[in-house]
Amino acid sequence: MKRIFTLIVFAALSTTAFAEIHTWDCGYCGEWPGHCTPTNSVTATLNTVDSTLTIAGTGAMANYFLYPNDAPWYSYSTAIKTVVIDNGVTSIGYWAFRGCSGLTSVTISNSVTSIEQQAFYGCSDLTSVSIGNSVTSIGESAFSGCSSLISITIPNSVTSIGSSAFYGTTWYNNQPDGVVYAGKVLYQYKGTMPANTSITIEEGTLGIASAAFYVCEGLTSVTIPNSVTSIGSSAFYGTTWYNNQPDGVVYAGKVLYQYKGTM
Repeated sequence: MKRIFTLIVFAALSTTAFAEIHTWDCGYCGEWPGHCTPTNSVTATLNTVDSTLTIAGTGAMANYFLYPNDAPWYSYSTAIKTVVIDNGVTSIGYWAFRGCSGLTSVTISNSVTSIEQQAFYGCSDLTSVSIGNSVTSIGESAFSGCSSLISITIPNSVTSIGSSAFYGTTWYNNQPDGVVYAGKVLYQYKGTMPANTSITIEEGTLGIASAAFYVCEGLTSVTIPNSVTSIGSSAFYGTTWYNNQPDGVVYAGKVLYQYKGTM
C-alpha cells in the first residue's frame, strides 16, 4: 500500500512540475494592432495542463489581425482546447482565437457586448457555442470556417451580424434554402433566389445582417417591419429592389439604408 501511495504522489508531483502557466496582457489599446501595446486591463492566462485559456479583467480585449495572427497565444493555437471569457470583459477582439483548430469549448460571460470580426475563424473542432445575453453585435466572419459548429444559441440582444459570420458551419449548411434567421436577425438568403421574388420579413426582427441579400437579383419587393433598427452594409446590394430606387437617400423600412448615387 505504501508503494502505491508513493507512486501516486510522484505522479502528482511530476504533473505539477511539467505544468506551464503563461500570462499576457491583452487589454484594448486602440483600433489598429501593431501601433500600440496591449494594456493590462485585460489579461490572458493559459494553463497547459488542461489547455484552458482564460481571458479576465475589465473592459475590451485588444484587436489582432496582422497575418497570420499576432495574438500572443497563437503559437499554442492548436493546443488550446477551452476558452473562458470571464465576467468583466466586454468584447472579444478581432482575430482573437482565429485558427485555434483544437478549440472544443467556449464560455462567454454576460458582460461581453461584442464579438469582433474573425474572432473564432477556423476553429474547426468547435461544435457548439452559447452567446451571452448582453452581446449586441457579431462581426464579419466571426465563426466562419468552424466546420463542426452545429449548435449556436443567439440571444435576442443581438441586433447586428456581419457578413459570412457563420459561413461554412454545419449549422448554416443544415438550414433550408430561403431566408435564414439567426436569433432576431435576418442573417442571409440561402440558395438561388427566383426571379420576381417578394420577401416579407418576420415581425419582431431586430436587424438585417450585412450582405443578407447580396446580389439577389430576383428580389423585387421587400416588406420590413418597424422592429428592424439595424441594417448592415451591402444588405441589398445588387438587388432589383435597390436598383429601382431613385438616387438619393434610400430607406428600408424605418432605417436609412444608404445614399444612392453621387452626392
